[in-house]
Parts: sequence; structure tokens; C-alpha cells
Amino acid sequence: IRQTLSDIEILCVDDGSTDDSPAILQEYAASDPRIHIIRQENSGPGAARNTGIRAATGKYICFTDSDDYLEPDALEVCSSAMERNSLEFLCFNAEAFDEDEKSFRRAEDLNSAYFRRTLKEGRVFSGLELFTVLREEKHLVISPCTVMTLRSFLLEHQLWFHTGILMEDESWTMSVLFHAARVGCVNRVLYHYRIHLGSVTHSDLSFAHPYGYFVACRTLQEKAAGLKAPVEKRLEKALISKISSLQQSAIRMYLTCDSTEKAKRLCLPTEERLDFERLVVFPAAQTGRLERLQTELDKERQRSDRLQQKLQKLKASWFCRVGSAFTRVFLKIKKLLKY
Repeated sequence: IRQTLSDIEILCVDDGSTDDSPAILQEYAASDPRIHIIRQENSGPGAARNTGIRAATGKYICFTDSDDYLEPDALEVCSSAMERNSLEFLCFNAEAFDEDEKSFRRAEDLNSAYFRRTLKEGRVFSGLELFTVLREEKHLVISPCTVMTLRSFLLEHQLWFHTGILMEDESWTMSVLFHAARVGCVNRVLYHYRIHLGSVTHSDLSFAHPYGYFVACRTLQEKAAGLKAPVEKRLEKALISKISSLQQSAIRMYLTCDSTEKAKRLCLPTEERLDFERLVVFPAAQTGRLERLQTELDKERQRSDRLQQKLQKLKASWFCRVGSAFTRVFLKIKKLLKY
């Protein structure tokens, strides 16, 4: 509402809320004709964003999660850059802030390892060029809330979010970068991400977590397989690195799930289930065996260390020193008796 760019539409997708959100939205909509309320059954963030894309009529699209906020001039800065360079996709910086002391460390970790990056402002990349650069710099931020996109570009390439999964950001961002020919950056913090430990992102692990990373991994594999040869070495290395990272995340989260959650993979369509077994379940079994072997090895090392400590204490004891002295004397006497 307070954006310096006033010519905007504000689409509020009520994704099956169970609190007073509808009443609050109606109160705001009554005083601001730019606000449009869309209600749907709870379907997750991917489905909510797809609903927003379909309902939008503006030239550009920017996503904002309900508990975060934008800088007042964010939309003006981004749309100006999009217009100036005829961009299809623009990314900008974000900053996490903590809700309480428990989440303070989480916010600092996100800012240092995830959100704080130096973007190449003013330069126009292809999507894959930007992917390569950010992957090499270990700053490939995947949040849709840190980008602005051309709506016609999304519709032309049918760039919809996967629904019914978590981590849907990963596969969507990868798909966008594969199709975008003109991508730019704004090297400013324009988005503020609230750390809320009870949110979907920080909820208890379920099958939806590894499944989301699996979908992203398989999507990226399919996109990479469709590239025309030869592929530049830097891009090839970045793709292999990202695919491996997504697979490892899926494996790690799958190993953490309990048996009930793991069994949900059996409900997947046959082809998808076989891919999940190949990419996640079989490697997870190997990883589990290696972890068990490593645990046993660590136990043996600890046992050996304890025996070494006992031996050192025994050697340093008064009884052992006296015994050693008697032994040396006895050997000297035995040697003299030989002569």
C-alpha cells in the first residue's frame, strides 16, 4: 500500500486461512481499490502463487510472503530497471530479521550465507550466465520473493510452480533461469524476510521435504539434458554442482524422516517412484551404511584412546616405576653373573 509506485494491483491470495485474515483483508480492500482478495482451499505457497499469476493483469509480477515486507521504493526501483534494460527477470537482495532471540542466530546465518551477495548491477545476463556466476560465488538465492518477472514471459513458457510440495522455489527458479534470455540485478536490499520458527519452512521434517528437493533435482536434470551440445565448461560444472547439492539435500532429509513418512514414497506414480528410488532411496541406503560404519569406527577409536590413557596412567604410577627399577637392577645382575 505504501509503495512509491502507486500504479499497482495488490492480489491477496487467502490460502485457506483459519484465523481473522479474511476480515482484515476486507477492511483494507474497502479503503483501497487496488486490493483484490482471492480465496481458495489450503493448497500451499506454490498453488497460491500460481493463482496470483493467473489473476494478475499487470506487466510485471513480484511475490511477497504474508509475514515479510518490501522497501517502500522496491517496486519502483525494480520496474524501472526492467523497463530500462528490457528484462524478463530481475533479482535483488534481501535481509533476514529475527522475531525473537531464538531465531537471531538463524537470521545471521541466512544473511551471511544466503542473502548477502554482490550482484553485477547494470549488466544484462542470460539466465544460465547468471546461474553460473551466482553458483560459482555460492550465492544462488532461489527465493521467488527476491525477483521481479515479466508476466508475459511466465505465461509464454508456462513457468508455473509445482504444487503440493515444499521447496517449490528451487524447481521454479531453475526453470525460469533456463528460459530467460535477459536477466538483470539490483544490488540493494529490497526485501525483508521474517524468521518465524513455526512457518512451513521451519516445520518438522516430513516426506514433503525430501520430495520437494527430489522434484527440483529431477527438473534440473531434465533441463540440463535438453541443452544443446557443447555446453560451456563453467556452466557444466555449475549444473553438476547444483544437481548434486539438491540430491544430497533430498537424501539427508529422507534419512531424517521416520518410517511412516518414508513409506509415503510408495504412493507416487510408478515412474516417479522409480526415479525417487534411484536418486534418493538407494543412495540414502548407502549413506546410512557408511554412517553406521563411521559410527562403529568412531567407537573403536574412542575405545583405543581410553586404553591408551589407561596405559599412560599405569606407566606413570608409583607401582610401575618401582617395578621398572627392579627389572633394570635384575637385568644388570644377570648380565654381571654371565661374566
